[in-house]
Amino acid sequence: MKTAIEESDRDILAAVSEALESASDQLVQRQLDALTAIASYRRVPTSALRRSCARNVVRVAQTLRGIDHLPPSIEEDEHRSGRDRALQGLPAEDVIAAYRLVMAVLRDAFLDVAQRQELPFDTVLRGTRGLWETTDALSNELVAARRQMDAELTRREEQERLTFLHRVLEGGLTGVDLAQVGCSFGLMPDQDYWVIRCRTDTATAPRVLRLLEQTTHHPTVRPLLGPLDGDIAGVLTAPPDRRTDLMGAVVAVSGAASLTGLHTAFQDATRLLSIAVRFARTGVVDQSDLSIRIAVAQESELGDALLDKYVRPVLAGSTDGPALLESIRMYLRHDRNVCSCASALVIHQNTLRNRLEKFELLTESNLRSTETIFETWWALEYWQLQREGNDPVLSHHATVEARRSRCAAPLAESRFADR
Repeated sequence: MKTAIEESDRDILAAVSEALESASDQLVQRQLDALTAIASYRRVPTSALRRSCARNVVRVAQTLRGIDHLPPSIEEDEHRSGRDRALQGLPAEDVIAAYRLVMAVLRDAFLDVAQRQELPFDTVLRGTRGLWETTDALSNELVAARRQMDAELTRREEQERLTFLHRVLEGGLTGVDLAQVGCSFGLMPDQDYWVIRCRTDTATAPRVLRLLEQTTHHPTVRPLLGPLDGDIAGVLTAPPDRRTDLMGAVVAVSGAASLTGLHTAFQDATRLLSIAVRFARTGVVDQSDLSIRIAVAQESELGDALLDKYVRPVLAGSTDGPALLESIRMYLRHDRNVCSCASALVIHQNTLRNRLEKFELLTESNLRSTETIFETWWALEYWQLQREGNDPVLSHHATVEARRSRCAAPLAESRFADR
């Protein structure tokens, strides 16, 4: 910061500087009295304010001498003071207003001394301008320093929130410790919570995180959300809004849970997410959405038995096995409606009827039987989960797309003709 005091004025203004420094105690008190007008400063210790006010007197005296810096020890104390005000929670606008207020007190004191010493008008004008420029320059420095400090505090706060979130979800905080630390992050022991675990791609993760924060906003409690092992995890006071477009992400939800049950709820959300991903689900899902598919994913022994009964015979006995199985799966999904299913598969209805009869032939089953329908559905859902597995027959057909043939001959006597 370059001072506006010209060299020819410095000898004249030196006497004013000395007079101001000799009246430092009185000038400090005047500044303290002025600061009482700013409410937020009333909670700052008087001893800290007194040091700042004394430093301001030195700053003005140095400016009038044409010196644009403070002694190192005072510079260090000034930087520490700015940090303290940020930690004390004083608004940035109050800090700037306070600085301009006390500098106005000292500028008035300069004019009083200059008048008593009958200094030349031009010298007084240049001295006043120098103090104005010092005030403006330091105000700008204070703004920049405060912004940097606020950013550092925000980063520190976010890191503390993220560390707390990880410890809670991973079971690192329990009992009294959880209740005490949780209160500082807005988590009350007598409230219900929902735990989420979300999976999305790296490119959309920041946007999905913002969407979750916006749609789970609470008037008094900020949602605890953050990255965890490549996913997004969080503790919310309400489940996410299912109407939100999450851009292809899947959000597994577990709850409601008590504060002490957050770790267990997170384990449930992790399990649900794994199942939802395996079934290629998107959006918000909970246990009721996945329902029996949870059992399909977990009961591997039963799944393998049903694969042996309904899937492997088709894959081994037909060159178009994957297309045939996908047709059966769609047939069940469309409530065994031939017309609706054929339209979805973009095939002729008779082609679908051919596939249904071929499936029955290869599996020696009857798709009119409720038991067969249920077992076939289970087998095909389990097959979907196992397509990328190590089963040599399943893996061989993993990437085969369903054929869309329209050339099948009509089946006048088909058992599925009335469906």
